[in-house]
Amino acid sequence: MAYDDIINAAGQQYGIDPDLLRAQMMRESQGNPKAVSPKGALGLMQLMPGTAQDLGVTNVTDPQQNIMGGAKYMRQLIDKYGDLDKAVQAYNMGPAAYDKYASGQRGLPEETSKYLDRVSSTFAELKKGIMPQQTSTTAADEWLGQSKPATGGVSTVDAWLGAGTTPQPVQQAQAAPVQQQTAPTQRSAYDELARQVGLTARAGVTGIAGLPNMVGDAANSLINMGIGGVNRLAGTNIPQLQMPSEVTQRAMNAAGIPQPENATERVVQDVAGAMAGAGGQVSAGRALANQGTGVLSRVGNVLATAPGMQITGAAGGAAGQGIAREEGAGPMGQIGAALVGSAVPVVAGSAITRALSRPPTTFSKVTPDAAPDVAQRAVKNVARETGMPLSQSDAKAVEGAIIQNPGADPKALARALDFREVGVEPTLGQLTRDPAQYARERNIRGVQGVGDPLLARLANQNNQLQDRLNALRGQPMETYQAGRVLSDSLEAADESLRKSVTDAYSAARLSTGKDLNVPLQGLSQKYAETLKNFGDKIPSGVRNNFEELGLLSGKQRRVFTIEDADKLSKVINANHSNDPAVNKALGDLSKGVKDAVLSADPKGGAFAPAVALAKKRFDLQDAIPALKAASQGTVAPDDFVKRFVINGKTEDVNALSNLLKETAPDAFKEARSQLGNELNRAAFGANIAGDKQFSPERYAEALRKIGTAKLGAFFTPEEVADIQRVGRVGAYINAFPAASTVNTSNTAALAANLQGRLPDLIERVPLPGARLAGNLVRSATKGIEERQFVADALAADLKKRGNKMTTQEAELAAKLLLQPAVRVPVAKP
Repeated sequence: MAYDDIINAAGQQYGIDPDLLRAQMMRESQGNPKAVSPKGALGLMQLMPGTAQDLGVTNVTDPQQNIMGGAKYMRQLIDKYGDLDKAVQAYNMGPAAYDKYASGQRGLPEETSKYLDRVSSTFAELKKGIMPQQTSTTAADEWLGQSKPATGGVSTVDAWLGAGTTPQPVQQAQAAPVQQQTAPTQRSAYDELARQVGLTARAGVTGIAGLPNMVGDAANSLINMGIGGVNRLAGTNIPQLQMPSEVTQRAMNAAGIPQPENATERVVQDVAGAMAGAGGQVSAGRALANQGTGVLSRVGNVLATAPGMQITGAAGGAAGQGIAREEGAGPMGQIGAALVGSAVPVVAGSAITRALSRPPTTFSKVTPDAAPDVAQRAVKNVARETGMPLSQSDAKAVEGAIIQNPGADPKALARALDFREVGVEPTLGQLTRDPAQYARERNIRGVQGVGDPLLARLANQNNQLQDRLNALRGQPMETYQAGRVLSDSLEAADESLRKSVTDAYSAARLSTGKDLNVPLQGLSQKYAETLKNFGDKIPSGVRNNFEELGLLSGKQRRVFTIEDADKLSKVINANHSNDPAVNKALGDLSKGVKDAVLSADPKGGAFAPAVALAKKRFDLQDAIPALKAASQGTVAPDDFVKRFVINGKTEDVNALSNLLKETAPDAFKEARSQLGNELNRAAFGANIAGDKQFSPERYAEALRKIGTAKLGAFFTPEEVADIQRVGRVGAYINAFPAASTVNTSNTAALAANLQGRLPDLIERVPLPGARLAGNLVRSATKGIEERQFVADALAADLKKRGNKMTTQEAELAAKLLLQPAVRVPVAKP
């Protein structure tokens, strides 16, 4: 089939004037089906391989497939832009590049402008029946690709031009796509002000919509890939989704918002849009951080970190890329300029911040006269940093250490010993807490090929703290199971005490041959008072038992023994409910029963031992609320641990610990594990993945609420010291010093990584002197210095920071500081 038949068929199928396709073919390939452009475009219509694949063209050198593909592509562009001129320009530039031009993000290349002019003029000549002048061929047959005899019967230029062929109807107007050239209009001051306001609005909308548009464009691109695959396989013509960024720009165009007209305005638009986008990103991050939870909150914190750095970096990158583009640089040149532009403000800002931060910690000698004041300040600083209480005796220990070793920094030595005792290797910044040193260690940890050892050290530190706490907590049960174990153990202990009372009473009764009559006068008064105060809040079952004793009749109906008192107590306990008034009434009656039992045999007769044992039981229940709750069944197992171990009062917990040690060692061990588990959850949260970061603030708060004395009820003094020491070490590692400039989003590492790649990128820029510039940048980088910094940070040698003490002297001074730091009150038996 000859080209004219193919072109006419393509024009008819896709509703395009065949002469327009002929004009494009001439300017694309001059009729050579095997033409290949420097950029890789192929065939008569110069289709890029990826575009040809999307269009379903399997053989790009086949004239029919190539022409049909080019016509289909042109139809898509006409439908997308609604204008022939724009479609022709997009055909030459590519839709992505043309969209950036349409949105003011780049200029129109001279090549595209000339391409539109040539296609327009060729189209006009073809409509007049004029054969265009050839530029690189000498014969029409060569231009037509007819170096061999045609197989479709076409052998003349007139036949190729479609002479004698009735043009097919088209959907688009047949006017030639001539680019309109208009002279610039002189605007009034008011019009120019309005235009500048419009340009600012365009930049703001473009920037703010940048992040959602980027996500939307990426999503739509993936969807369009699928649509293209379906179209190729099934032969369908499903329309593809439009890009949100294109929709945004078209909406602004439709609203009449002006576009940049020159290079300066385009670069300013780039910078303003980038700054607005960064500002919108920071605002969105703050909203997520304040309102979101879990993952959303963490994402928000990252987006809102270092807003000044983000905005200046975005502005610098946009300025660099825009200037390079307007100067005619290619893609690699623009990328290199953008990287340089974004890195310069970030690096400069970091340098300024570092310069403004307070100088590194120095270690000066202290005279014996000044040692007391220095010691007091040191103890206060350590206590403030860690949240752990230190006392005057600690200050005396520090004072002694300073006098013996006047070159020591007691805070740094204290931290060094803490790290050593916990078995964690520190970094220099964690020991000195120097803001600049600490921040640089954190910021450099993510720099590839430099900060990897620091990153590994930090991860290992976290794992070691976790292992330390896991060893202390053991294998805790779930909350309900642990509550059940404690409740059952205490109930068994109370039952043992009750049985001892019963046995003693039975022995006394056997020896005397009679029962002990418990006086009911006091109980009668208590019942009458409770009945008056609470009325029907007293359950009927309890009321029936009291009335059987004749308490309100003024005459005791029968003998009331200790065994009767025990049975009545059980009835009272069995009627506890969720009603506070009911439980208060029952509590008053229970106390009345206990008082009645304790008032029996006041002269110390045969029943005195039984009464004494009953008193011991009642006193123990009053001293240990958990024991009373277990005997009465008033607290569910789910709440038992939280109420009586974690949140129990210190003296009550100590008494509970002593009882469990004596009567239920397994329950004691479980209570200890539950306390350890509470600390572990405070430090690491749920930690499902097992690698969550230690939180010094939550851990210190949990320690404050639990208290040293309560920990001492279940842990040895050495273990309590270790628990506190873990908190201090966790704070040294993860609590940022006040003046530090830690970049929590790790964009400093990103900038450093980009900076490390800059020399290679600069060398690839197709400009004179690029290789020399790349070498200069490479020689100016601080890779060697950064590696030495990392090595020093990992060595954590205090002597390099001015401390002239030997290692042995430093350890001695630190031990003098911290040995008395933990004092666990001895629990009363």
